[in-house]
Amino acid sequence: MVNRLLQFSGLVLDQHLEAKVTQPLATSRYTVSKPNEVKWHKHADDILQYAPQLQPLVNNVNEHLIASASSQINLDFNR
Repeated sequence: MVNRLLQFSGLVLDQHLEAKVTQPLATSRYTVSKPNEVKWHKHADDILQYAPQLQPLVNNVNEHLIASASSQINLDFNR
């Protein structure tokens, strides 16, 4: 599954990412509150190091979101 996600996203499996994906998954929790749009910002450091590699994917996804009149993805944590 990881290889398929890497291929789809265009990311390269470097040492940092490999360390993350080889760890066991955290126990899932049920969401009982409204989703928070910036909840993922607590992982900003991990995500931002891959932003240049992810930008082409984000652009592609945003083209489809625009076509369907949906909200776009933004990798800018300062908004």
